[in-house]
Amino acid sequence: MFKIFIITIYIFIFATQSFSENKEKFLQMEKIPGVISASFSPNGETIALGCEDDTIKVWNVKSGKLLRTLNGHTADVTSVVFSPDGTMLVSGSSDKTVLIWNTNNGEILRTLRGHTADVTSVSFRVDGETLASADSHGRIIVWDVQSGGILLDLIGHQERVNSISFSPDGARLASAGLDGMVIVWDVETGMAVRMLTAHYDSVTSVSFSPDGATLASGSKDRRVIFWHVRSGAMMYTLDVDEKVTSTSFSPDGTMFAAGSMEKATTVWDVSSSEILYSIGGHDDSITSVSFSNDNSVLLSASIDGMINIWDVKSCNSARTIGDDKFFSVSYSFDGMMLSSGSFDGKIRIWDMTSGKVVHTLSGHTGKVTSVSFSPDGTTLASGGKDRKIKIWSLLSGEVVRTLGGHAGEVASVSFSPDGDYLASANEDGLIKIWDVKSGEALRTLGGHAGEVTSVSFSPDGTTLASSGLDGFIRAWNVTSGEAVRTFSGHKGHVYSVSFSPDGAMLASAGSDETIKLWDVESGSALRTFSGHKGRVRSASFSPDGMTMVSGSEDGIVVWDVGSGAIVRTIGGEAKSVYSLSLNPDGMTVAAAGRDNSIKVWDVQSGNAVRILGGHNGHIYSASFNPDGTKLASGSSDSTIKVWDLKSGEVELTFTGHTDVVSSVSFSPDGALLASGSWDGTTKIWSMRSAEVIHNLGGNVGRIFSTSFSPDGAMVASGSDNGIMIWDVKSGEIVRTFGGNAGTVYSLSFSPSGTMIASGSDYGIKFWDVSSGEVIRIFRSQPYYTITSLSFSPDGAMLASSNGDEVIMVWDVRSGDVVSRLADDFDSVTSVAFGPDGETLASGGFGGAKIWDVSGSVVLRTFRGHSWRGVTSFSPDGTKLVSDINVEKGLNIWDINNGGRVLSFWSNPNITSSRKW
Repeated sequence: MFKIFIITIYIFIFATQSFSENKEKFLQMEKIPGVISASFSPNGETIALGCEDDTIKVWNVKSGKLLRTLNGHTADVTSVVFSPDGTMLVSGSSDKTVLIWNTNNGEILRTLRGHTADVTSVSFRVDGETLASADSHGRIIVWDVQSGGILLDLIGHQERVNSISFSPDGARLASAGLDGMVIVWDVETGMAVRMLTAHYDSVTSVSFSPDGATLASGSKDRRVIFWHVRSGAMMYTLDVDEKVTSTSFSPDGTMFAAGSMEKATTVWDVSSSEILYSIGGHDDSITSVSFSNDNSVLLSASIDGMINIWDVKSCNSARTIGDDKFFSVSYSFDGMMLSSGSFDGKIRIWDMTSGKVVHTLSGHTGKVTSVSFSPDGTTLASGGKDRKIKIWSLLSGEVVRTLGGHAGEVASVSFSPDGDYLASANEDGLIKIWDVKSGEALRTLGGHAGEVTSVSFSPDGTTLASSGLDGFIRAWNVTSGEAVRTFSGHKGHVYSVSFSPDGAMLASAGSDETIKLWDVESGSALRTFSGHKGRVRSASFSPDGMTMVSGSEDGIVVWDVGSGAIVRTIGGEAKSVYSLSLNPDGMTVAAAGRDNSIKVWDVQSGNAVRILGGHNGHIYSASFNPDGTKLASGSSDSTIKVWDLKSGEVELTFTGHTDVVSSVSFSPDGALLASGSWDGTTKIWSMRSAEVIHNLGGNVGRIFSTSFSPDGAMVASGSDNGIMIWDVKSGEIVRTFGGNAGTVYSLSFSPSGTMIASGSDYGIKFWDVSSGEVIRIFRSQPYYTITSLSFSPDGAMLASSNGDEVIMVWDVRSGDVVSRLADDFDSVTSVAFGPDGETLASGGFGGAKIWDVSGSVVLRTFRGHSWRGVTSFSPDGTKLVSDINVEKGLNIWDINNGGRVLSFWSNPNITSSRKW
């Protein structure tokens, strides 16, 4: 069978009216998951997207804003196309129906029923009065748009019809099938006037030339055949290196594009049949190619999750790549913690005081669809796409129990108020009630006709409410398992149910863009809350029951329960909410959305008070600038960020490395920044222009350390292949210390600039900068890799760490050990002298410490998990930067009182900070 590629796309659109006016200006629309089909309106102002979540989304091209979400289908929307005048939109779906929509108000004008199989393709005739639809059983129906009546029933293909297209004059309809045939139909008579059988594999696409004289067909047989429409003669064939998936003529008819399964798009000159160019840029099969109306731009879509926009003349493209997203969130009962489930199968537990991840729970093998804290906060339940329910101990972070038994994706989990029971909802239409202690399934509840989307216990634990894609809400007796009441009234799917604090009311959120309030006792609808412009995914009552918060594709709304009036709208960044959770104190609401973050909002003000990012990389290095106003950080995401320490905001982001940025170092005057990477390069950046001044690529292997000389004239880098010293001004190599240098994990210039100390597997070596000779060697017993080195400000002492629990302080002149500082942390990976030379900071996987060097005593301890043991003093010695207790971020601590001053964390889309 022909496979419909379900793609997740990023759409880039030029911010100007004409694509050709400014190739550099793009407007990024938010990520749209599961898009199967797309169609531009005739005037190019809007785009319609058919999605796997059964909806159609209509966007404004210029602003990139979601105008409307159309709900009506009950399965994948496989094809969408605008009418020629743009007043209507037709959609085909795997639910076997064709819907005609009014594009002005989003209402369904007509539902066309007649197909007995998945609808695969739809096409409007040029007059706008007729449309055609094809299905997976080989049937094509031609419909009268006005009446909805069937004009023609075309039977000719033996298998699935992959593509249909009306000729520009509307007299002919071409169809392409899995059976390898192309059929040209007379639209007036319904007769097959041509059966074109030169392909010997599935024909995936057909398209008419703008003048209607030529028909092109692309096939998995790696050929595009051009046919003379009137005679049916094969004009010529274009051989393609790969299986063809999509074809398109340019509007002026001079060019022709074909996309393939092997990631490439080829463009030909129609008159000469010569290849103009072949372009890649995708990581998987191309599913669609299309030219812009002015012939200047070619779009290619792929199942790799991207749409590339290519300038036809220059072949330049814009590209972005997606990231994991949060799907579900839940507050603990005391409001101190928040749990989040994400598409990457991980659960993160966030400390809401610090805003940091305190646990990352891994165990699910797919999207985590629901998370729920036990009432006592010691246990977490999670449900996943992998059909599993997991119960976790929050003390150990381990799975206590895995509950199987559902035949499909687990959509929702909920603890009973006493914590003894757990309810789970499933896409197979069943609800299970589990004994938490034993893991036994006590009861299975059946009644929904389709996926159960949400379950919620009443406050007294005697009743369980459930919602489903069948549009119903059901109330169940927990003890007997009997359905005691059914609530109906939504026009579409119901995604969420929630009891009021007193248990007397029930709120339901639906795909019809409304929230409904129900009387639990009588089952009657008390009120309908209207105001959202998208499916409402979630609704929750405040603790006093006076207000309600709902989350939708258009944002978050706070409602007055008594009057039904909107109290506050939280829009802007609160778009496309998958899940929300109201803090038990009613003051904040957490929302998980499509922008790859969890945002916490103040309900009263509507302001975002915290952003919890799904971080893109661990911090490997950090360095203050000389005046202590900025901090640079290097990460495994290959980027460098420079933070303004006053505002807590990112001032600059440097991109250019292709692997871990393992070292960052400011020049003495703060004008330059040196970075070393595992990609084997050292880069010198201008802090003024944010551009690379020198790209120093002489190292072979990973670079672990960089250091400016005290006068800023030289920069040294330590790598797998030794040490290199560069002239900062010219970018030329001054000297190479290879051979017996070994793999250099750490290096540091002496304060005088005459020596370099290097740490490797061989111990510590001191090198004369002028001659390149080894002056002395320090070795500790037993021999360990030296992970970090730091000179005292006067150059008399050198501190070293070697990955165990001991820090060595050496007399540089004599080579004697001045101090052995025994740390109770398992592994010390970083050391740094304070500016007074009397204190020393050490960092390891268990936290960080400040030491009095002369007395060998600990002055202060900062405990917590550290990912890389990053440690660095501020220039004035009052602050310490480390990666303690922040996954993929940094904390700045006050050394005097031990308090946290500032926190940083970042992901590809969001950079966040918090002052303390």
